[in-house]
Amino acid sequence: MNKAIDFLRVIALFGIFLPSIVHSQEKPTITSYYNLFDQLIGKTNSGVFNGIVYVEQYKVINERHKFFSAPNFTNGSVVYDKQPYFNLLLKYDLFDDELLTNNLERIGSPIIQLDKEKITDFTIEDHRFINIDFNIKNNESLSGFFEVLLKNDSLTLYKRHEKKIIRKANKKIRYFEFKDNNSYYIHYNNTYNLLNKTKDFNAIFPNYKTQLKNVFGRYKSIRKEDADSYMISIIKELFIIMKSNNNSI
Repeated sequence: MNKAIDFLRVIALFGIFLPSIVHSQEKPTITSYYNLFDQLIGKTNSGVFNGIVYVEQYKVINERHKFFSAPNFTNGSVVYDKQPYFNLLLKYDLFDDELLTNNLERIGSPIIQLDKEKITDFTIEDHRFINIDFNIKNNESLSGFFEVLLKNDSLTLYKRHEKKIIRKANKKIRYFEFKDNNSYYIHYNNTYNLLNKTKDFNAIFPNYKTQLKNVFGRYKSIRKEDADSYMISIIKELFIIMKSNNNSI
């Protein structure tokens, strides 16, 4: 049934909606037509809520939760089983690396853990994550969701969001806290590399050690307080340097 609905979404988009896009003065987006179709049939009847019922296993009593950004559901979008879905309530579990959703069309419906293998990418609060599987230079295999922090012609910077679990207890209860354990990776020359330390940069870009040393110095002040901005700034400047030197990038 859900496969049939998803097929109808595609047929409706290309057979009915796209001609109206071409002739419309307002040029509505493809996204708006997917949303319209889902409103007509109801998201419950589509394939996006296929998954298993999510059961929380860890009691948390403070702000040190295991979710991306916040422990509550946030508006987002997902490409699921090759179909795009918009205006969904999503929550990203960083400890188990799983994406959760909640169906408001059914009162009292359980939280659903989406089938990870069917997720191509998703967006929460303008943060885009893709589902990838790769090996880094030491042949360590990595897979799961990675945030795309920066992408240009030759360099893509990814962030792996992870949480460490800490077991806690007081006189009354046992509970858990979660601590950030993030890492960065870069895709360059068809390879993926861990990119957390200065020596990692130098190993990947040995011809630019001198220039990188100057770049590191310029952004040293923000390294601890805003690691994302620090990494993005370094990669942006590196890309400019490489282009200005007319090297193959």
